[in-house]
Amino acid sequence: WSETRVGGVFRPNSAGPSQIIHLVVLERTEVDICLYQETSRGCDSKKEVDLSLVVVKCSPDGSQITTLAACSHRRINTVVSCGELLSPGHYLIVPLAFNHWVHQEEELLSGVHPPYTIAVFSSQPVLADPVPPTSPTLLADVLWLWASKHGKRREIDTGFTCYQLSGRNAHGSIVVVENRQPTGVCELEYDCTDSFNIVSSQERLKVSAMVPALHRMVILVLSPLIKGSFRAAERMRGAFRPHLYIPARAMGHSGGFLGNSLRDIHQPRPL
Repeated sequence: WSETRVGGVFRPNSAGPSQIIHLVVLERTEVDICLYQETSRGCDSKKEVDLSLVVVKCSPDGSQITTLAACSHRRINTVVSCGELLSPGHYLIVPLAFNHWVHQEEELLSGVHPPYTIAVFSSQPVLADPVPPTSPTLLADVLWLWASKHGKRREIDTGFTCYQLSGRNAHGSIVVVENRQPTGVCELEYDCTDSFNIVSSQERLKVSAMVPALHRMVILVLSPLIKGSFRAAERMRGAFRPHLYIPARAMGHSGGFLGNSLRDIHQPRPL
């Protein structure tokens, strides 16, 4: 078996991890991937983040991602892992964490972000190169693939679908929606204000959004703030407005101002 390790930090916004891995598989091989963070044991000031790993197939230059290849559980833990038998091709290994976004201002001022290490173990030789995120919207695209494949599907109206990845293995909730209609606007309101020990990637627990025709959107990511018990109380209302037209650039979230640091993950994306 061969081994590659890459270190980085989780930035507290849609910029995401500072380093991902571009993996080139030359022949069919078994791959095990682990994502580590430093333990907070014995250090009251250190907070553990909610770790998860997603592996996606991509174009040779990494600029386009196509399908979900593997994913880990999502946990506030010192390590998460996933394993898969990968066919020859190009892949991106993307580490994720969200619960520290609530400390965005503090982290950006201090310049200190949660560190992580990715370890890749493969039964056959592979090429594993550390690279910065290959697109400003990489997190949004990865979350879409993850939630739409493994999340619970709910048809709000014809062509208006919500996918919610939640439950024990999701350790919180990831909510994405798509509008497959050629015209019209999907309106959605998501209310999680009765939740306990939960923080939102949107910096607030009640959001509303408008999704234009032939677009998709990450509504929010809910994460436990600290390790322990939590409750994500979620209420959703949605409606399709067939005769409403608003340019896609003017749409998105209307439940408050969406800062530049969050726009790349929470703005509409073409299907």
